[in-house]
Amino acid sequence: MGLSAGILNTIGDTALVQLVRVADGFPGQLFAKLEGFNPTGSTEDRSAVAAVDELLRRGELVEGATLVAETGSADFAASLTQVCRSRRVELVCVVGPAVEAAVGGLLRAYGARVEVPDGAAADEPARAAFARDLAGRIGGHWPGSHSALRRAESDRRAAREILEHVDGPLDLVICDADSPAVLRGCADQIRLLGLATELVAVHLVGDADAPMPADPGVEGVRHRLRIDRTTAARACRRLVEREAILAGPRSGAALAAFEQLADALAPDAKVVLLFPDKGHRHLDSIYS
Repeated sequence: MGLSAGILNTIGDTALVQLVRVADGFPGQLFAKLEGFNPTGSTEDRSAVAAVDELLRRGELVEGATLVAETGSADFAASLTQVCRSRRVELVCVVGPAVEAAVGGLLRAYGARVEVPDGAAADEPARAAFARDLAGRIGGHWPGSHSALRRAESDRRAAREILEHVDGPLDLVICDADSPAVLRGCADQIRLLGLATELVAVHLVGDADAPMPADPGVEGVRHRLRIDRTTAARACRRLVEREAILAGPRSGAALAAFEQLADALAPDAKVVLLFPDKGHRHLDSIYS
């Protein structure tokens, strides 16, 4: 890594490592793209900078303006605060108690104002309505719900970085469905280059009986898999035991998805898992 002009220019070019112990019996090659190497520790840095820069390009935000954003994701909230601070945009972050407990201090350290509306712990519509009303009162810009904010233009850099370092044809990429800019970017890059690479979107859900989440609407996704948190946590523990990688639940879900698909893959298949998060914010829930 060389000299970078500003912290946001360190987003991307994350490590790609070969997993040699966690996939016992898999005759192909398995790689992990470690997005925890991004400055706030997750792939949400890519999504946040894509979202904020799109708002700036469209003129919906300008330097010194206030963005009122709602999110149920601690990783995305952390990323958004850093991007807004770097782009000189004031941020009011509307979150539930769980996100506030996980990263509230971090958000305030970056200078964000944190709002936790009553009764909005896990209710995106309620948080979104609160954020919309608050933006109206303080003259800030509300870009829509958490889901709307993260429907930014695709970020193809992760796919380009993978293809640059994997030698030869790539058979499968497994990507977190809750990283829409990156998922869409992988699909766009595969389509642009006319590759035969298949793309799998992984949804992390609360439990094994949870319904499949809404379709992310990304053209080119071959499979959508649902992985529950218990299964993801077990995969996380296997990762740290066998590969010394302390990963978060969405990364564990990517590994669990691969394990479901491995038997159907060709013996010489090359597979990349996008690990979107580190495990440092999940020590009590996964590793205790």
